[in-house]
Amino acid sequence: MRGKNFYEIIYITLKDSKRSINYFNYLNSINLIAKPFYGYDFRKLSPLTEFKNFSKKMFSKRYRRNPTCSEIGCSLSHLKAIKLSDSSEPLIILEDDALLKVKLKEFLKIVELIKNTDRYEIVIFGFSKCDVISDYELNIVNPFLPLLRLKDSKYSIGERLIHSTSGALGYYLSPSAKRKISSLENIFHVADDWNFYSNLGLKIGYVYPSIVIEDLDQKSTLNHNEKYFRPSKSNYKLINNLFFYRRYLIGLIRKILLIFKVNILDKIKFISV
Repeated sequence: MRGKNFYEIIYITLKDSKRSINYFNYLNSINLIAKPFYGYDFRKLSPLTEFKNFSKKMFSKRYRRNPTCSEIGCSLSHLKAIKLSDSSEPLIILEDDALLKVKLKEFLKIVELIKNTDRYEIVIFGFSKCDVISDYELNIVNPFLPLLRLKDSKYSIGERLIHSTSGALGYYLSPSAKRKISSLENIFHVADDWNFYSNLGLKIGYVYPSIVIEDLDQKSTLNHNEKYFRPSKSNYKLINNLFFYRRYLIGLIRKILLIFKVNILDKIKFISV
């Protein structure tokens, strides 16, 4: 909802659902003012159903599988919420299982830091199925490079080399991001395909440590696994050690490439523009 800082906060939920009531009560308990957006519930539709603004053929080509009706409903809900937002203001989208890991005051300070920099058009607050351990493990294989730090705080805004499908739990959209996404007439991606948005030319950033966490007590409407992410493990110590060193090696290579990208390639692009 629009506030004194001139950005809009909405949460995507399904009308008359238990999750919606629970989330409304949660937001009230932390004094966060947000407006509900009632999304599309396609869970009971036949997999053969065709949708006007969603290309199943293009989706299958991109992901090498067919989309579920729930995924289509989720993607179209996020798109519709963005299109209905005031285009002149930044937008914060929360899903109805996103819990803040920080006090509201600090959350709003982080949002203000994002708003006051024009470096990023989308900033991701956290990942689905991720707790503190998951955050640590994911940061090994897909390292975070801090570029902006909140004063007197451990929280930073920065970049990652890989934009994975990591959930659309909570994120920030600049007015320019909203305009570019709103111009899409026919979509074919999952809601959390950040690489899709990166390929549109949108600059994507991340908050680290993450500031939202998924409430696993709320059953996923996408029928996802209800456990926090953990790296694969073997019954054999040697294989586990190989997995461990492999993750660190991948992370090291990606960190070097990320530093090169930020310090060299992005500056060249800026100069060419």
